[in-house]
Amino acid sequence: MSEYLPFDLKIALADRERVVTRDGRKIAFIAHDPGAIPSSRLLVRVNGSVSAVNYWENGGYGGAEHEDDLFLLPKTRALYLNVYVDRVTYATMTLVFPSREQARAHALKFGVAWHREIVSRPISAQHWRQGASQMNELKKYVVWQPDAGQTEADGDGVSATDPKKAAEAWADHDDSSNEFRIVGGQPATVKVKDLSSGATREWIVHGESRREYTARLRIPLAGNAYPIEVPE
Repeated sequence: MSEYLPFDLKIALADRERVVTRDGRKIAFIAHDPGAIPSSRLLVRVNGSVSAVNYWENGGYGGAEHEDDLFLLPKTRALYLNVYVDRVTYATMTLVFPSREQARAHALKFGVAWHREIVSRPISAQHWRQGASQMNELKKYVVWQPDAGQTEADGDGVSATDPKKAAEAWADHDDSSNEFRIVGGQPATVKVKDLSSGATREWIVHGESRREYTARLRIPLAGNAYPIEVPE
């Protein structure tokens, strides 16, 4: 109910699929007769009903609140969410795109370069605002490690919402090609430069491993003392 919008006669007549009752049922038929008495100007048949009933033009079923009162669903459209999954650490990052083509293009440019698996799936417009805002707020940074003899020219380009996230994204990528020294207990000191402002600051990056276990069902063989293991 909290996601419903107030009933609007013009929208309801143009887009019947968005009309629902207070308890969530959709309607099968709607018609408007402006010449009828006020309480009967709207004729509606709710899904599952065999007869149409009269409504007020404001979507009200009667004078008091009723489960058959009409509302509108928010308008939705297909958007695409890329889920970037690190094959080693299983860390994930998500970005939202307005089209499948843009999602695929970003996956090819960003995902392949960072050795990540990409999953694209449609989402509703209700989740678009936050995701689009995060995507629009991404800045470009250069991250390098002076202790390893690197200069800014050796740095990696990273897109992130802030320098802290940029340092963490750099570590997520770099550590997998350096025997996971950060995860193993060796913090790294890096410099992060914001390419839009030129501001550069040092960050100390720590990491931690994640314990993960796998169990298999033990099934003894008949007449044999040795068990075998099979995937559950």
